[in-house]
Amino acid sequence: KKWPTSEHFFQAYSLTDFDVQEQIRLTNSPKEAFELARTYDQFKQQDWGTLRNRVMYDAVKVKFLTHQKLKQMLLETGNSYLMYHTT
Repeated sequence: KKWPTSEHFFQAYSLTDFDVQEQIRLTNSPKEAFELARTYDQFKQQDWGTLRNRVMYDAVKVKFLTHQKLKQMLLETGNSYLMYHTT
């Protein structure tokens, strides 16, 4: 499947229900994906606390391997401190 953003993928993957994952994939923005996922906490993967960092790492890795322009922008940040932020 194609995912609109790594945030969509991350939020969907945190849940076990495939129908809800698809709903999240089809949302219009990363913020909507985040908010929708929060309404389905009853489907949260039991070991999400252990998995979450690896899932985000894999999602971001694919993102930058797939999109060369974004990869170049990331490389140009050098040793800058990068922070996760969604709004």
